Amino acid sequence: LILPAVKTQFVIIVAAADELTKQTALQWISTLLDIAPHEILPCADLLVAVIYNLRSSSKEIEGIAGAANAKLQAIVSQSTTSPPVNEYIANFLKLVGSRSPETRLAVLQWLALLHDKYPQCVAEHVNDIFHAIATTLSDPSDDVVQSGLTVMAKLSNNESYFQRLMRGLVNLFREDRALLRARASFIVRHLVRLMPPDVVYTSLARILEDEKDLAFAGECVQTLNLIMLTSRECAGLRRQLQRSPACAASRALFEVLYRSWCHSPASVFSLCLLCQAYTHASQLLVSFANLEITVSFLMELDQLVQLIESPVFVHLRLQLLEPQNNPCLLKCMYGLLMLLPQSSAFDLIKNRLNSVAKFELLALRAAAYVPGPNMSTIPAIPDDPTSTAAACAAAAAAMAAASTPIVRPQCGPATPEQLSHFDALQERHRLFRNKTEGGGNS
Repeated sequence: LILPAVKTQFVIIVAAADELTKQTALQWISTLLDIAPHEILPCADLLVAVIYNLRSSSKEIEGIAGAANAKLQAIVSQSTTSPPVNEYIANFLKLVGSRSPETRLAVLQWLALLHDKYPQCVAEHVNDIFHAIATTLSDPSDDVVQSGLTVMAKLSNNESYFQRLMRGLVNLFREDRALLRARASFIVRHLVRLMPPDVVYTSLARILEDEKDLAFAGECVQTLNLIMLTSRECAGLRRQLQRSPACAASRALFEVLYRSWCHSPASVFSLCLLCQAYTHASQLLVSFANLEITVSFLMELDQLVQLIESPVFVHLRLQLLEPQNNPCLLKCMYGLLMLLPQSSAFDLIKNRLNSVAKFELLALRAAAYVPGPNMSTIPAIPDDPTSTAAACAAAAAAMAAASTPIVRPQCGPATPEQLSHFDALQERHRLFRNKTEGGGNS
């Protein structure tokens, strides 16, 4: 039996300034964990002393403390008797703000372990834990941020705590725009590894829909949209949205995202393209004519063009080969071309559309000479360039009459409510910009 007084002395010695004394005490603790582990577990102060020394100027002390911490975690995870969980948590919460990233990381790993082993006990402290861990999401250490999100995801097993996590995340980004720009991608990508991406995005979208700080809302939506379109973790979410023409659940997800994505014109346009809602997207283009074309908006469009050329939108590029089945998609691409100034992005879209036009001309030429039951009525296309356009038009009309169109599921046009929501939200953004820039309310 290890006397309580002996345990207390170990705690005092481990806190000593002399490194040799501290190292000896930690070695004793590590040895006692092998001999009488259940005598050590009730002493929360000893655990704190071990964790506190995970960062030291002495590599020997760090190594011994790390080994002792690993032993303690193994003992707790395998033990059939409960340690003083309440006392553990009380001490851990004091160490979350430690200057040592190793200590912060160990505390978060312990909280995750205790939640897995004793969820009911940890649930009693969920409010304090949430408040303490929220500060770790802006930590410069990636490992600390990941561990903090892991603990919060474990605690968010009911709707109220999940919504609290989402709102806390939005508040954190609002208060620290540098964090939004530098770490949002890392944080959101890790979060959607831990939770279903559609659930995370649905919750964030509903929060941002009513956001009062419109500049923040627009920037946050742009960031979330870029993560959704480019990250490997959101591949399943993209596939789900691409099924919108044929799947009611996917359309419902689109409608939820749409309302908050309207904070960013380029983002909501790209969302429509991803969901193959080409008629809807072409209707939005008409509304773009009433927007103030800012540098930020043009930069978003430039980024969208780069994305259209990426693998994410390969389905869109292939559908351009069937303009007769996707006239609104063609209108979207030409509309995008008209919005862009002369730039590299303009040239990318122009070259893509020129390729489509050449393909259509080749297809018409080939079809003009293919025998078939109805093809005898299709006029040949002459080589004379002055008469090519008229001949192409005649051949196209004949082909349309002779061929059977490919029927694919299509998303319907935008509802009046959706278009009015977009227009109203963009008007709020205009007034907000004028107010913040000192331009009045006109």
